[in-house]
Amino acid sequence: MLGTPAFHGRSAAIDTPYTAPHDRDHAVTSRCLWPAPCRTARLNMLTIEARAVGRRKGLIPQWQIPLPPAATQRGEPFTLRALITNVVLGEVAAFEDRQEQNRLVRILTEREIEEGAARGKVDSGGRTLAQPVEPGQAVGTALQAFEDGLYLVLLDGREQRDLDEQVFPGPDSTVTFLRLVALAGA
Repeated sequence: MLGTPAFHGRSAAIDTPYTAPHDRDHAVTSRCLWPAPCRTARLNMLTIEARAVGRRKGLIPQWQIPLPPAATQRGEPFTLRALITNVVLGEVAAFEDRQEQNRLVRILTEREIEEGAARGKVDSGGRTLAQPVEPGQAVGTALQAFEDGLYLVLLDGREQRDLDEQVFPGPDSTVTFLRLVALAGA
């Protein structure tokens, strides 16, 4: 899919701990998008954050995805394009999982009801949201937005400028997507 040999579809997925970026209260299970090395080795995690210029707080809470095995193996180049692709594919899979979980009606505990009331919405699921996402199109949109200068990517605080340049994320690296804001009159 878009030149990413690391992506083998959902059939190769295994359950891994994952904190969803848009679900502050519930940890959900995401899918590991990589084959066998992901199953046998201890997973190194990439921390992902989204920020906007001029804001102190992040746009959404930080979340983590497994570090793709290609990023840690010698000899196989891992580019910024592949990094962005893997983050987007991981988020598409997590979004689809959240949609599937929302189809089921859940019995809420008293605590969940109180927390939902405090947030202004008590949600027990039970609805079908037909919001299909085409993974290839989502990746294409993210890559085009990067090329158009709508956001920057920082890997461990260092700006990454070229999609085809090799990057070296470590086991505890942080990837920051920094949304740029257009200036009026510029």
